[in-house]
Amino acid sequence: MYKDSLIEIKLKSLVNNTDNNTEGVKLYCILDDYFKNNAMLLLVIDSDMSLTSSFLNSSFGNIIDKYGYDILKNNLKIKTNKNQIDR
Repeated sequence: MYKDSLIEIKLKSLVNNTDNNTEGVKLYCILDDYFKNNAMLLLVIDSDMSLTSSFLNSSFGNIIDKYGYDILKNNLKIKTNKNQIDR
């Protein structure tokens, strides 16, 4: 379904917040739809978003469980700024 193009998605437009499992599962379901079709994604994370471990485990953790780390690493790129990484 998806060709070799990189699909840009903005985290802020997908979830209401990034501090709970419910929103993490919401992101997981969205990512899963793309991963099923072997899409290449660029996930843009705004600098004002703090990502909790609950959110990360319910989203990226579940993707890793289902597809493996290598698929996540190869098919998902993350764009953010240095302030977000330093939190």
